[in-house]
Amino acid sequence: VHFPREIGLKRASCDNPAAFKRYVLKMWDKTACYTSLYGFSERKWNGRRMVFDYQTAIIDRAWWDFDGLDDPQVKNDAATLINRLEGTVLAVATGRGFHIHQLFKEPVREDRWPTELVRYEREMAGDLATLDCIGTVDRLCRIPGTYNPKRKRFAVVIDARRFAADPHGYEIP
Repeated sequence: VHFPREIGLKRASCDNPAAFKRYVLKMWDKTACYTSLYGFSERKWNGRRMVFDYQTAIIDRAWWDFDGLDDPQVKNDAATLINRLEGTVLAVATGRGFHIHQLFKEPVREDRWPTELVRYEREMAGDLATLDCIGTVDRLCRIPGTYNPKRKRFAVVIDARRFAADPHGYEIP
């Protein structure tokens, strides 16, 4: 995980792992906890305050969000995508669906890369019905291990390959 990054729906700045841990420990069961997918290397003035410059995102993964509370198709779609992906793949059962992360060997910081990333993510999962969104540089995602009071479920990391082998038989903790 790269820092600094954004945390919370109001996109507060989080400058280091210790601040991130404090946020999670304070908020994990009070609200759905979110963080930016990526860290950033620079900030800019937006006319009111300093914000992260999304063109400086440290892109270390591709990401997909599947939603479909209690829809069996969401498990099929997440499993199909996992089986299409190579390399290190992480999966999070969010309580409403799944977040799938494909980690890169090296982070990318080039300005044109976000366009290529969007094209790749759409190519890999564009035909899957329960795909809600893909990982763009401004995207927030649920923090694993935190509780979503609205859904009354935790976001938990699951074994992506075991889940993909038997999505309806795999028991989500």
